[in-house]
Amino acid sequence: MQGTVRCMLAPGHRAQWTFVVGQGFLAAVPVDAPAAVIEKLSAEVTLPVVKLESLVALLPLAGEHKIESFVVIVAGEPVDDDGVPVSIVVRGDIAAEVYSVGGSRRFSDRGIRPWLLAEFQAVVGIDIVPADAAESAGPTARPARGVPIGIGTVSGSSLAWSLNDAAGEGAGVAALDHRTDTSRAQPTMDGVWYGLRLPAGDERRIDSVFLLGRRPRQLDQSTGAKTDKIALIPLASATSAVSATHLEIRLNGGRVMVTDLDSTNGSTLTYSDGRSERMRPGVATEAAPGTRVDVGDGNIVEILPASER
Repeated sequence: MQGTVRCMLAPGHRAQWTFVVGQGFLAAVPVDAPAAVIEKLSAEVTLPVVKLESLVALLPLAGEHKIESFVVIVAGEPVDDDGVPVSIVVRGDIAAEVYSVGGSRRFSDRGIRPWLLAEFQAVVGIDIVPADAAESAGPTARPARGVPIGIGTVSGSSLAWSLNDAAGEGAGVAALDHRTDTSRAQPTMDGVWYGLRLPAGDERRIDSVFLLGRRPRQLDQSTGAKTDKIALIPLASATSAVSATHLEIRLNGGRVMVTDLDSTNGSTLTYSDGRSERMRPGVATEAAPGTRVDVGDGNIVEILPASER
């Protein structure tokens, strides 16, 4: 969608939603939604024009894999300089806060099934948030938060779209999906860097894009920017549970992002509070300090806190 999209992960929380950002739409489904649903939505991201009904039809509403909560947003062509018309379908424990010249409105399904549809005019911004999140004080109070993202998929706790985002002007837009990522590894702030502890116990500063696996190599579909500094980290795997190029770790906008590169046996995140979850292949996920990534055969990588250079 025209404008700037930013994704945020609430401190101390794991991702609740998978966001799909297309040229003509935004969508959000629970992070544990079936991979086939994400793949179908992702297949539409390069289309400049999509129909709301077609996107909603990709979401199963019944059966074993039904999706109880989702948002689908499609923007139309602007009719004046005030904003763009937007159509929104929402269902379940998620909401869209819609900003226009006249103010803001929280849009949720209010228990209506199978979903609630609404159309808005002159929209300048939208926040996709949990339905129980506190309402914003208005468009002028929206902070420039989160990591700017482009076309692709990313996991997080909320998503903010702005038609005109002064904070993002000149900064570029970096997609977090590993297939389209064009960002460079950057320090969190001047002189401060995150690190990681490798399975053998040695520690490395995250000053490169790290590719880990049995025989890691730079993949055409994994690290889009040719100017990225790449570090290849081989991992011992007696049973070949670790794929040749299994995992990517990089800094993006001051956050550590990890991506399972469509590995054969997958990867598991364990957070500092002891909770664990399987990673979704191809989806960049923020890993806060203390997070451990298990890629198999006893290979565990730990994200270390930021430290002075």
